[in-house]
Amino acid sequence: MTGALWQPMPSETSTLCGMLPVPGIEGENNRRVWIARSTDDGITFERERPAWDRPTGACGCCKLDAFVDHDGTLYVLYRSAIDFVHRDIYLLISRDHGREFRGL
Repeated sequence: MTGALWQPMPSETSTLCGMLPVPGIEGENNRRVWIARSTDDGITFERERPAWDRPTGACGCCKLDAFVDHDGTLYVLYRSAIDFVHRDIYLLISRDHGREFRGL
């Protein structure tokens, strides 16, 4: 996706993650965390997709942070934005190199 701030993640499979609006819908309450994976060290990437299906929105002024631990678990931390006034912090966790995430 163009105009995205992608953050590369060091892991066995290359993963990029970023916060983007849902295509065609304006407003930060319609933003989502997106993931793009690579299994060839970043030479090519799968098509980007939402990391999680829960409609939390994503704050437009707060950055997304992501990291991988020594076991290869991927963590993504971001601030939600629902109805322009409700804010919370979410942690997404993937233990399978970004294939699936669960949220806390």
